[in-house]
Amino acid sequence: MSYILCKTKRSEIPFYIENISVNIYSIEELCFYLYHNIYLLDETILNERLCYWLRDELGMDVLARRMMQLLDQEASVSAVILPAFKEIHYLSHEEFRMFSVRLNQFESQPRVTKQKIKGDYLFGHEKYMNAVKVYRTCLSMQGKDITGSQFTGSVYHNMGCAYARLLQMDEAKECFRKAWEYLSTHSVLRSYLTAVYMAGDEKEMDEEAAKVGVEDKTLAELKQKIEETRDSLWQTHSGERYAGILEYKKQGKKKEYEEEMDRFLAELTDGYHRNTGF
Repeated sequence: MSYILCKTKRSEIPFYIENISVNIYSIEELCFYLYHNIYLLDETILNERLCYWLRDELGMDVLARRMMQLLDQEASVSAVILPAFKEIHYLSHEEFRMFSVRLNQFESQPRVTKQKIKGDYLFGHEKYMNAVKVYRTCLSMQGKDITGSQFTGSVYHNMGCAYARLLQMDEAKECFRKAWEYLSTHSVLRSYLTAVYMAGDEKEMDEEAAKVGVEDKTLAELKQKIEETRDSLWQTHSGERYAGILEYKKQGKKKEYEEEMDRFLAELTDGYHRNTGF
């Protein structure tokens, strides 16, 4: 995919950025990505592989050597990417100054906070599985970086939302349950009860609602809203396929359920790639 009109050499072999499934073919496209995705600028992108690609595919030996030196010196992110911008005069001095301010503000955040911001960014760009991976990394850092219950709860909640978008309702339910333990807000409770219901367990939903004192009227209204949403989803091809997969789960056929769910998610992913070109 080409973002802007390229004035320099385009490579035959692209530089693949896994986080958002993008192929980069030119220095212009690389600069565009660096400028617009500051929350994803880490060692998964700024590494030796990028330098080798610049050298071998674009013939930019001097730029590649300079960026490699900066990486070896463990220079700041802004320092590492500045030579790329300068190479094609991508930004004016003032534009780069403002960009550096934004980047430095992000870099000054605690590591665990930067991970959550990265996960939220991926979620916003519909990269749900990658977002889940980042959220899990974020939670694994809790012991090293001290955070409050509100922060932890928000990570669990957002991870639950990512799982829900992937139609993995059991995982979503567990995440929302943990979020409820930390946050105990009405919106999180609604997310949890919705996930329980969408996972096909109305009895459990009633039991959980009773534990926290949800009124019958409120519970009935929530169920109605869920049913209206689910009915519209079931009428689609994907919805009908998912309903069939759930039958394996209800019948206790764990192996068949997991195999069909993996195939289903793979098909959804392939469809996304076909539709976007990524």
